[in-house]
Amino acid sequence: EKEMKNNSSNDLDKHCYDAIIFCLNILTNVVETMANGDTRKLIAGLPSVVPFSDCSFHSKASSEDGVNNENPVTLSVLSWLSSWLVSQTESYRDAVMRGSFGENGDKTKGSIDIESRQERDLEKHEEEYLVTAGNGFIFLAALMKGEEEQKKISEQNEWIADNSASMSIHENEQLTSRIRDAILSEMPKDQHGKSTGVMLMIKTLKAFCNFYHFSIGALSVAIVTPVVKLIAELEKI
Repeated sequence: EKEMKNNSSNDLDKHCYDAIIFCLNILTNVVETMANGDTRKLIAGLPSVVPFSDCSFHSKASSEDGVNNENPVTLSVLSWLSSWLVSQTESYRDAVMRGSFGENGDKTKGSIDIESRQERDLEKHEEEYLVTAGNGFIFLAALMKGEEEQKKISEQNEWIADNSASMSIHENEQLTSRIRDAILSEMPKDQHGKSTGVMLMIKTLKAFCNFYHFSIGALSVAIVTPVVKLIAELEKI
C-alpha cells in the first residue's frame, strides 16, 4: 500500500511537471506570435491569485515565494510567477551565479562547480527545476523585450500587425517598463544586498542551453538558438 502511494505521488509530480512546462511553452508562443501591446498588457494585468501548492513539485521549493497553506499570500500573477521561478533555482543558484555552469562547453552533462576544484552532478529533481526555471525565464524574457524587438515580431506576423496600433509607442514603453519592474523586483539579492537583476535569468538560461546541448546533442539547436537570442536581449537591459 505504501509503495502504491509513493507511485501515485510520483505520477502526480510528473503530471504537474509536464503541465507546468506545457503551459509555460504555450504562454511563450502566445507572446512571441502576438507581439502587439494588447497581449502583453493582458498578461501583465491579470488579476491577483492566491499561490497554491497542491503538488509536492510546487511546495518543495516554495519558502521564498510566500506560499503557506495556512496563511496564503496574495500576489499579482506576474510577481508570483517570477518569485516562484526564482525558487526553482534555489539548490543550484550559487553555482549558476558564479558562472561555473552553462558557461563552458567542456563540462560534462549536468555538472556544477561547487568550489574551485570540486564538482557535483545535478540530481534528478534539480534537472527538473533547471528545465522549469529555464522555460519560465524564456517566457519572462519574451515579455520583457523592448519596443524594437516587439515591432520586429509584429512585422514577421503581418496578420496581427494592424493590432499593434492599438497602443502608442509611449504606452508600449511604459508597459515594458512596468513588466520589467515587476519581474526584476522578484529577483534575489546578492551577498551585498543588491538585486541580481537580469543576471540570474541570463545565467540560468545559459545553463539551460548547456543542459540541452549535452542531453540531446545536435538536436538542441532548435531549442538553444532562439534562447541565445533572448539572452542577447536580456544583456541589453
